[in-house]
Amino acid sequence: RHDSMAWLRTGKSEAGVKLPSTFNVITGLPDVSEVRPKLTPAEYEEWCIEAVRHLMDLLPPEQVAIFYVTPGRYSGEGGAWLDKGYLCTVGARQAGAACVWQKVVVIQDSVGRPRGGRPGFVNMLCFSKSHRVPRDF
Repeated sequence: RHDSMAWLRTGKSEAGVKLPSTFNVITGLPDVSEVRPKLTPAEYEEWCIEAVRHLMDLLPPEQVAIFYVTPGRYSGEGGAWLDKGYLCTVGARQAGAACVWQKVVVIQDSVGRPRGGRPGFVNMLCFSKSHRVPRDF
């Protein structure tokens, strides 16, 4: 929702609360139909990038933000596939963060069944400005 964007832009809630220095985030991006006022596909893509960028700007460098996102068909490119994972990556990179890891979660009832243009998976992406997974992990 747009009310969350006001908080993300300032880093303070109406009560003046800031994120604790040990705070990590697990979140998703709303579907375009859930954002008010109604946005065009191109506006929605920019909105997602801005939301991720502001969230990464608020997090301390060692902390992580994990995004649980589904792709879809509603994009600013005339019906091309909308990749929310890509939008998360763009926003995180604009904030100086990098992808620490990425996982694909298969939706159990989707294996071998048509889903009517809906994905049979969810992407989980973890971003941080300075936290990295050790190479021997």
